[in-house]
Amino acid sequence: MLNLVSISMLRSNRLGHTNRCIGIAIGLETLLQKILQIPADQRQQQGLTLIPKLIQSGEELSKNFAMARHYITSGPAGTLDFDPWYLVFEFVWNIQLRKKQIEIVDNFRESLKQN
Repeated sequence: MLNLVSISMLRSNRLGHTNRCIGIAIGLETLLQKILQIPADQRQQQGLTLIPKLIQSGEELSKNFAMARHYITSGPAGTLDFDPWYLVFEFVWNIQLRKKQIEIVDNFRESLKQN
């Protein structure tokens, strides 16, 4: 039962992440359409504000595409090992934890073990 719940949560988290990527891509497309609607002689003037937004959206989309789960590791015989608390946290808040966040929590937990 635990495996089925874990698989369901992983899939749900992945769908939430996919929806976030789609939202970012739609925002990027909207920005590109806005740029294309600006007359060519005015693009350079408005480019000072639109180009940084375009770069930021593109970087955000690429980071989201490349984001990995840092609390899942390869175990023996091709199994996957992970801390289910991280999975539950992602599921409840519909987020994907970044590597630094996992490291910080792991450091807190290790410090607690050592008093």
